[in-house]
Amino acid sequence: MMERRLNKLEACSMKTLLAQLLASLPVRSQKPPRNANHREAEAKSRLSYTQTPIPLRMGLEAQMLQGVFRVPSWLTRTAGTIFLLTAQSSLCATLTVTNTEDKGPGSLRQAILDANAIVEADLIAFNIPGQAPFTISPATPLPGITRSASIDGTTQPGFAGKPIIELDGSGVTAQQAAGLRLAAANCTVRGLVINGFQSRESAGLLIVSSGNVIQANYIGTEVTGEIALPNYSAVWIENSSNNLLGGTTPEARNVISGISGNTQRNGLTLYRARNNLVQGNFIGTDATGTIALGNGVGIGIGGGSNNTIGGTNEAARNLIAGNSYSGIYLTTGTSSNVIQGNFIGTDVSGRRALGNEEAGIWIDLGATLNTIGGPGPAAGNTIAFNSGPGVMIADGTRNAIRGNSILGNSGLAIDFGSGKVILNDAGDADGGPNNKQNFPVLASAVSTGQDVTVQGTLQSRANSVFDLDFYDNRECSASGYGEGENFLGSVEVTTDANGEASFNVTFPASAAAGRFITATANDARGNTSQFSQCLQVSAAALSTKLMVTRHATSDSLILSWPASSPGFILETTDNLAPAAVWLKVAESPSVAGDWNSVTIKPSNRSSFYRLRRP
Repeated sequence: MMERRLNKLEACSMKTLLAQLLASLPVRSQKPPRNANHREAEAKSRLSYTQTPIPLRMGLEAQMLQGVFRVPSWLTRTAGTIFLLTAQSSLCATLTVTNTEDKGPGSLRQAILDANAIVEADLIAFNIPGQAPFTISPATPLPGITRSASIDGTTQPGFAGKPIIELDGSGVTAQQAAGLRLAAANCTVRGLVINGFQSRESAGLLIVSSGNVIQANYIGTEVTGEIALPNYSAVWIENSSNNLLGGTTPEARNVISGISGNTQRNGLTLYRARNNLVQGNFIGTDATGTIALGNGVGIGIGGGSNNTIGGTNEAARNLIAGNSYSGIYLTTGTSSNVIQGNFIGTDVSGRRALGNEEAGIWIDLGATLNTIGGPGPAAGNTIAFNSGPGVMIADGTRNAIRGNSILGNSGLAIDFGSGKVILNDAGDADGGPNNKQNFPVLASAVSTGQDVTVQGTLQSRANSVFDLDFYDNRECSASGYGEGENFLGSVEVTTDANGEASFNVTFPASAAAGRFITATANDARGNTSQFSQCLQVSAAALSTKLMVTRHATSDSLILSWPASSPGFILETTDNLAPAAVWLKVAESPSVAGDWNSVTIKPSNRSSFYRLRRP
């Protein structure tokens, strides 16, 4: 039996579609076996549907999934497969908002009240006449959503990829209000503009339930997504889990911005929230990802655990830039969160500066066991152009910072709270942020043009295993330590009884002569060090041999060198004075077997020859 789980909006849409299919298409049904699940057949008989078809939107992303669709082996159709619903299959009610009034029939307020009174899951759709945008301006807070429902602004006729249903809270003066408050699990909010909820401790969107999907909204801007119209806080998620914000398609992206100025209010707050997924959003920028609209902090996590910001799929990347404080802030009671694959401090291209005004990521007040990047493919974040450090660990341990591209920040790439490099100590017995893990000491970095070999030592705790991460940089930080622009790879070392380990590792990378290598050390508990001192890459000494033989049938000379030494050119001069001018031999070398060769005709003057690699 084939089975697939769908989210609430898909489930509502699928139920309507299935009802229409079952009513209109010929179905060939065999007699079910005695042990068939008769609840499925019962579900079929209970299907009904609204007169207005609900558009089916597949490919949507969600973690908390509703509705199970099964294909019983005894139901077939000539043209293909028919999906039946389980016993949970009662059709969703569709409530349609038909005007922009604050209350009364056809209003959003009335639709929410009606949805709260219906047991089954509901779809709140929009069909408001007139020209977009359609602005709803409540005078008092809207009712909280207390039963599972989907509010879908993309159903409004005229929707063409950008939200045109606007929820304007500028007339709401009550404190602790919210544009929308999700108190029921498994809700969907899609295709809305939410702005202007600025009374104290208010939020554009407040979520105190689990399993919700938030997609394709502009929260803190006007309808174009290019001008800030802030809320007091943009999105606040509290004591809830398994919510999805955004997704891995451009259509799912939220813009969460607009809280500019000297404020620490967050674009997105995860407070005592667990297992939430934040992907594909623009946080702190406009809808183009090129202009800063700001928040105080882009994303703040307090007391939250096991949340994922981004992912190893490029489409999961969040853009977190242009915020007045840090891009991401992890604080008290925060643990085991994963931050991967994001652009933090750049524009949408990942190359132009759109920095946050403090650190790219700030870890404080005991936050622990958090992962920033990783050594695996596409796990690293780009953390660049921020006005403070790339990553600040003011207080907290076992925070792994690996595989990221960290460059162009005004502060240190990794700062342990003091604003300066903390030098290594013998035995690495000190404590503090990330236990002030010692960093590697680089002795040499030599490039052949095809690969780079790095040698050095680590002095740390005795008889312990460490992963050393290496980076290639166009330039060295002003501090002389870091940053870490391009991740080269890792090597594992084990210290001896004296806490010493040496390494000699080669990476197949074109870290050319003149660039800079840096490294970090990671202990087995997840503590990452600050960056090592930069070491400039030198070119490998090149060697080959030039052989001279007499031609067998003439007085010519044959100059030969191994074909396995590519890139050399043959040059000649008529003297060996310090100011001698060497010229490239005009004849191109021929290749015979394993040798390059050039035939030189005799002359009445002295000539000297050399091989040189440019």
